[in-house]
Amino acid sequence: MTKKLYAAFNLMIFITLSFVLHADDGNETDGSIEMHGKPGNWVIVDPFGAVKRKAEWASPIIPVCWDEHPANDQEVYYRLVVKNAVNASWPKHSTVEFTGWEICKTKRDRGVHIVVRDQFPRTNGVGKYLDRRFGGVILNFQMQNWKSSCNAETHKDNCIRYIAIHEFGHVLGFVHEQVRSDAPIECTSEVDTSGAGGVRNLTEYDPQSIMNYCASIWDRSRLAETKAGAKLEPLTRLDKLAVGIYYGPNNIASTTLLTPE
Repeated sequence: MTKKLYAAFNLMIFITLSFVLHADDGNETDGSIEMHGKPGNWVIVDPFGAVKRKAEWASPIIPVCWDEHPANDQEVYYRLVVKNAVNASWPKHSTVEFTGWEICKTKRDRGVHIVVRDQFPRTNGVGKYLDRRFGGVILNFQMQNWKSSCNAETHKDNCIRYIAIHEFGHVLGFVHEQVRSDAPIECTSEVDTSGAGGVRNLTEYDPQSIMNYCASIWDRSRLAETKAGAKLEPLTRLDKLAVGIYYGPNNIASTTLLTPE
């Protein structure tokens, strides 16, 4: 009887320790960052906040690859649009460097894996938990079954650019501004904030962040601005400051960030 009690006691300790060790390991269950809001439906909302704790990559040099070969010349073009837009955003203001951008050799290659689908864009995890995950980032270049209004000639390129920059914010560990505890009620009322835990706020609330579902950058008329020759900067001063805090600043670019816009 004593041996049975001792074995049961050990089993209980093992189960308890397993739960504690894995309770906050950052792994996603069904994974995807889903849409919970409606202001324009330009981006996807997840149930977190500013940056997911323990989600930063061990190295700021992050490999990126495409899980599948491009379906046509248009996809080849938009893959280049995505690469150029992403590389000109977060890395410009931090030590982050996205490398590769070729076809993945295997489904388990190290780094970020991208697939193209005519679905709502999203990431199947946040930060380092996307490492080696097939289809970890889903982008949309067709815009037929999802957000066909984004298919207009005047702003399709910009729509794809800004969505890609937003999704790569998730790749770096950033989550949505509008579910922060200090976000205004007119923005938070549009989203489901259940489960908003494990979040660290790196800067003050940023109403115009590329990671904010309520930011005016997602307005279609503003997406069309660069078509007319005006440059629309996707990252705000606080976006730039946050990525510099999280991954270390790019010394060349960071000297201007302390000056308010």
